[in-house]
Amino acid sequence: MDLELLIRFAGVGLALIAVANLIVPRMLDYAGNLARVDRMFGQVFRVHAAYTVVTVAGMAILCLWRPDFFLTDGVARVFAYSWGFTGAAVFCSRWSTMTDESGGSSGHGMLPSALGSSASGPVS
Repeated sequence: MDLELLIRFAGVGLALIAVANLIVPRMLDYAGNLARVDRMFGQVFRVHAAYTVVTVAGMAILCLWRPDFFLTDGVARVFAYSWGFTGAAVFCSRWSTMTDESGGSSGHGMLPSALGSSASGPVS
């Protein structure tokens, strides 16, 4: 089997994982569970979840759009790819710090509402 085709299959699998990470929070009641934990833990969890979706989706796009990226040699490609991960981390950390006047998440983007962001701390 052709390596390019295998990389494209991997891209389809990664795309399915990224979509699942957008659906599963509602199924597992992330909002209810995150409302009962410390606010800092909730923020770390949200950033990690967003980072996971961004990096897996980026990898899926790369596998589907440019599978030859993984088949050619070159140090520049490795650096470019690592900068992509770094950019995703910076985006997710900046995204998580957008707050409204009450100190809660402002709901920018798709993930804050999917992950059940709340302005309250732990429930007593």
